[in-house]
Amino acid sequence: MSEESSIEQLLSQQKKSKFPTKVAPMLATLVDKPFDAPGWIYEVKWDGYRAIALLKNGTVELSSRNAKSFNDKFYPIHREMEKWNVNAVIDGEIVSINPKGMADFSSLQGWRSEADGDLIYYVFDIIWYEGKDLSTVPLIERRKVLKSILPPSDLIRISENFETNGLEFFKLAEEMSLEGIMAKK
Repeated sequence: MSEESSIEQLLSQQKKSKFPTKVAPMLATLVDKPFDAPGWIYEVKWDGYRAIALLKNGTVELSSRNAKSFNDKFYPIHREMEKWNVNAVIDGEIVSINPKGMADFSSLQGWRSEADGDLIYYVFDIIWYEGKDLSTVPLIERRKVLKSILPPSDLIRISENFETNGLEFFKLAEEMSLEGIMAKK
């Protein structure tokens, strides 16, 4: 079965659901030390602002996890998402990238225009899509749906996940001076 037909089949099995007007993102749980366990995937922990995008009939509401609008503050991301012709609820992280290609939180905090740095919205989850609630679908399957609808864009990118050893991935993140890693079951 092709990836596309697999996604279509998955979507056809989901309950119809009204477009959510409010979404509370899942929050991370801080742990004392890195771990490795079966059934977990790992992602880079971006040093940015968590952002939920509600896309409906050509309108976009980009907001913080506390429902503060990011539409004007991060207007390039908002404008780019307005081109994305889908009805969906997307979860991700807005980051400002410094000249070395690293996320720079202080630059993001003071960001006012493109002169202050390059913005990227790293998306990592899709919660609702075209009338279907995906919140109960396994994360790996939701990410397949997300990847299948992601338009080519320099501003909106998938936050890649790694099916690897969590301890080794954490060590690599430290060596690269990254913010950390996220482990998701």
